[in-house]
Amino acid sequence: MWDKKIKIMKELKKIEQNSTWSEEDENRINRLILYFEDKESFTAEDDIVYANWLKSLKERYTWKPSDEQMKALSNAGNSFRPFEEGHKLLWSLYNDLKKLKEK
Repeated sequence: MWDKKIKIMKELKKIEQNSTWSEEDENRINRLILYFEDKESFTAEDDIVYANWLKSLKERYTWKPSDEQMKALSNAGNSFRPFEEGHKLLWSLYNDLKKLKEK
């Protein structure tokens, strides 16, 4: 039984996403702060570069679960008995992710 739950926990770890904030992102955010403090030192080209970068953030950091991840979570939820604590939590997570996936 514990082996099965350990396997499930490993599958759940695969579902986690790691959105990495790069050194380039850090530099750009710092430059944007400077931009708002001293706009005169920036060019029209800077305006375009930073506007495009800001627009790209939503795409880069929006995650939706894959079909494989949803299946793994469903299998994990089914491995618990309905009265076990993990059962309700996993199905709640599954339903929230299903709504996210549909958006």
